[in-house]
Amino acid sequence: MNGLMKPAHFIYVLYAGLVFILLMMVVFPLALIASLFGPINGGNFLIHVCRLWGKAWSLLIGIRHQNIYESPHAFDRQFIFVSTHISYLD
Repeated sequence: MNGLMKPAHFIYVLYAGLVFILLMMVVFPLALIASLFGPINGGNFLIHVCRLWGKAWSLLIGIRHQNIYESPHAFDRQFIFVSTHISYLD
C-alpha cells in the first residue's frame, strides 16, 4: 500500500503547488492595484481578496473549513480571535 501512496502523494503535492502558484498570479496584480488606494481602502480590499484566495485554494486542494463559535457572533461589533493551539494551517 505504501508503494501506491508515494506517487499519489507526489501528484497531489504538485497539484497543490501549481494551484497555489496560479492563484497567486491572480492575486499579485490585485495587490498591486490595491496599494494605489492607500492603506485603509486598499488594505480593506486586499483583506477581502486574501480571504477569497484562501477559501478558493482550500476548496481546490480538498481542505474543508467550518467556523464553530461557543456563542452567537455579533457581527456589528469588533473582536480579536486568538487561537490557543498549534496548527500547521495557521
